Amino acid sequence: DQPDVKTIPTGLLGCDYKIENGRYRFGRIFDGENWNPQVKAPLTQPGVNVQEGEYLLTVNGHDLRATANVSSFFEATSGKNTLLRVGPNSDGAGSREVTVVPVPTETRLRNLAWMEDNRRKVDEMTNGRVAYVYMPDTAFGGLTNFTRYFYAQVGKEAAIIHERFNGGG
Repeated sequence: DQPDVKTIPTGLLGCDYKIENGRYRFGRIFDGENWNPQVKAPLTQPGVNVQEGEYLLTVNGHDLRATANVSSFFEATSGKNTLLRVGPNSDGAGSREVTVVPVPTETRLRNLAWMEDNRRKVDEMTNGRVAYVYMPDTAFGGLTNFTRYFYAQVGKEAAIIHERFNGGG
């Protein structure tokens, strides 16, 4: 027997926060692939245009301060239109309202950012001579990633095929 655990689907914006001047500030915003329904990034959807460094001032009209738990403001917002007030100043000067649709999980967004960060690092460290391909598994996901990343870099002198955290297959 297990007790019934009540869960509340919390929406996520696909970002990291910093706390500055008594407010939450967008530290890193994950780009995602907005053409792919599995990897949509709420803050980079067309018309939203939230930038790293801007402050998150209100959520659905509720003032958000650094003393509050930011996640509590996004309870039951996953997949629902959510109104944010964002702006360049912690006092709200120059702020604007945007509507976003929070996602239930950031796992794919963060994984994609990790892969792209690794690819860029390999490219920079080898002056563009070495390709980087992450293989999330040895099944469909791995084949998809291999096709996407390997053939896009096929003219390079070598390739790093990265299988750390590989889910098998």
